[in-house]
Amino acid sequence: MRRALTARVWPIIGSASPPPEILEEPWFFKRDRIARTLSIYRRGIEVAADRKACQGLECAAVWDPEHVADRLRDHFDGRPNEWVESLRLKD
Repeated sequence: MRRALTARVWPIIGSASPPPEILEEPWFFKRDRIARTLSIYRRGIEVAADRKACQGLECAAVWDPEHVADRLRDHFDGRPNEWVESLRLKD
């Protein structure tokens, strides 16, 4: 969802090229609550997975601008983010 970037919530103050090590897209996990299945997902590729394969991965999600701001604020304040925690795969 590009709305978080295109909603013009934040002013553009410059641009910079990201370092190469963060350009690799990470794997995410997805949870189908109806079928009660898990999968891992990256770059349009989705494969069935078990809980062990999903541990440590972030849940694939759509982030509204307000959630992005909350997440950044929490990151720089050194506290867990309620939205990330609510999507975490529970033990």
